[in-house]
Amino acid sequence: MGGVACVATLGVAATGAHAQMGMMMQGQGGDTSITRKGFEAYVRILGLDADQKEVAKDLMDGNRAANKSLMEDMQAKMRQLGEKARESGDWQAMQKDMPAIATEFAEKGEKLQTQFFDDLKGLLNEQQMEKFPAVERHRRRELSMRFGLAFGANTDVVEVVRLAKIDADTNEEMKTAIERYELDLDSILKGYEKLAKDSQKGAMEGGFDPEKIEAALKPLTDAAKQIREINRAAVKRVAGLIADEQKRAAFELEVKRIEFPRIYREAHVQKSLAAALKLADLDESQKSQLTSVKEQYERDAASVNERWAKALEDKEEKAGGRIKMLMNMWQPEGEGESESTKAKKARNELDENVAKRLESILKEEQRAQLPQKRPEKGGNMWGGGMFEDFGWEFGGEEEK
Repeated sequence: MGGVACVATLGVAATGAHAQMGMMMQGQGGDTSITRKGFEAYVRILGLDADQKEVAKDLMDGNRAANKSLMEDMQAKMRQLGEKARESGDWQAMQKDMPAIATEFAEKGEKLQTQFFDDLKGLLNEQQMEKFPAVERHRRRELSMRFGLAFGANTDVVEVVRLAKIDADTNEEMKTAIERYELDLDSILKGYEKLAKDSQKGAMEGGFDPEKIEAALKPLTDAAKQIREINRAAVKRVAGLIADEQKRAAFELEVKRIEFPRIYREAHVQKSLAAALKLADLDESQKSQLTSVKEQYERDAASVNERWAKALEDKEEKAGGRIKMLMNMWQPEGEGESESTKAKKARNELDENVAKRLESILKEEQRAQLPQKRPEKGGNMWGGGMFEDFGWEFGGEEEK
């Protein structure tokens, strides 16, 4: 698979943005190699024994090595296109040649994927083969929901339940709800990849005309919204079945982190507050002040985050979908700042003010023990983190 990401790349190329961005996106989004996270899920679903897992791991390593070689070959071809375009100044020709390379890459990746699963089946006994349809459903969720074409469209509720450490097997009603969700979602995902490929073909035939590309991608955007509604209905249903308040809160936070990763991932100031409260040499006054600051920050951040998330959803709806939103990424916002920009600034100001308050409470030697701040994922080059909203990770596999 991988057609969804390929389609999105065509949308970006149509804006006339950096051709190198197209190269980056083709390489990131079209990767269908077997991830370690996915592999562990297959092991759990099938109940592989130690010997089977060892052989299956060799199959995974082989798949990843072959995909890495395939990726390097594609990147080399993209570089050659880029060099040719720089020499001739004909970037239009490069845009025309890029889809053919991407298509070749996707087809070869699909063959590698098919080979892995065929070989994996060869390891299974009769009882394990009966569980294989669950692996196929998991794989469809992995690939089709890796790249979210609508906020909430890449939230795999089955995976969220696992991440939140909720034992659904002990709650028959929840177990039934999750199984129903998995089957309802799969009925959509079965046709989603074909829809992505049809949209990709239509976008290519559009000759990088933005209006034709937008028309070709509309069915895919509509399907993504359908997936989002299924996800959100399941989230509401499952949350209502979690009796423990803390576990329910953990489940709902995990959902928010997947839907809006830039907004709800643990902020640097949160890490610093948590680390500060663990310092061994705090006096009682410092402990009291830090606890108060932490509690107030959590209340304030919850309000600002909710505002930011709503602003992004409104922006997506107004743009006509995530692809159009991405295509507009480098366009001026018009008069005044957008609501999402205002909300993001408000969050940044909150974090900065709390960080200053934290520093004022601690002594110099205590401040030196706090975690160092790292650059934001994706950086400003990639739309200030917008690609992370789509489900792309930078600097490594998504299963970190």
